Amino acid sequence: MRDLSSELNLSYESLKQDCNLLRQSMQKKGNGGDNKGKRWNNGRHKKGQVSAPALLPAYHAAERRLLSLMLQDAEAARYVGDNLGEAFNIEDHAAIAAYLYAYYAQGKPADISRFMSSLHDDRLEKTVGSISMMDNPTDWNVQVLDDCIREVLKYPQQKRIEQKKRRNDEGGALR
Repeated sequence: MRDLSSELNLSYESLKQDCNLLRQSMQKKGNGGDNKGKRWNNGRHKKGQVSAPALLPAYHAAERRLLSLMLQDAEAARYVGDNLGEAFNIEDHAAIAAYLYAYYAQGKPADISRFMSSLHDDRLEKTVGSISMMDNPTDWNVQVLDDCIREVLKYPQQKRIEQKKRRNDEGGALR
């Protein structure tokens, strides 16, 4: 700006002020947020509009809750391992559960940061970090675990029923 001010024979301060005014007017006219290529904060704080976070499907929320409890308590992990095993519907959740079963089988204590450092997979570490931030009560009982397990096991059955209905609807429409 100093070079430009001397070249155009304008004072540096006036050029600086004009540039600042231009920048402010461009920001006001701009539609969207500050990170166009990313969905970080675009549109979330526009006047009068607040978008709610997406609600997870019941089986997804149940899997996350189970993993949260398993991260906090080896007994919960053993119970889930005995009654659900690796039958998680989301691949990352199944992998985390398998790692947890192996982690506790080595006699290691419930320690989220220690468990995360044993993963060596950025995606799984990120998922565990997200799950560990959940607002779940740390105490659990068999009923809570059973409810979550039932929800996780129900999803594949629901998918099969929907697929059969779709096939029947398509078959009926072709006749």
